[in-house]
Amino acid sequence: MDAYCMSYLLFTSIVLCTFAQLNTTALRSMSGSSDREIQICVNESHRVVLLLLLFATKQMMMRKWKIMRAKKTDGVDREL
Repeated sequence: MDAYCMSYLLFTSIVLCTFAQLNTTALRSMSGSSDREIQICVNESHRVVLLLLLFATKQMMMRKWKIMRAKKTDGVDREL
């Protein structure tokens, strides 16, 4: 992966993990939420974060693939 892809994924993961942490903190501060309910919500938040990171990775790889296809010359794919 190139530097753009890596920086994009790093930024995305930081933002999503911060969101998940804020969501967890908000749940803990709510009265009446049991530890079990909080744990279920935390697990769901982590699942969403992982799915979004997977989607971002897929998008970056598709972008890289399109660039490689665009640079195709004389029937030979060249590595970037």
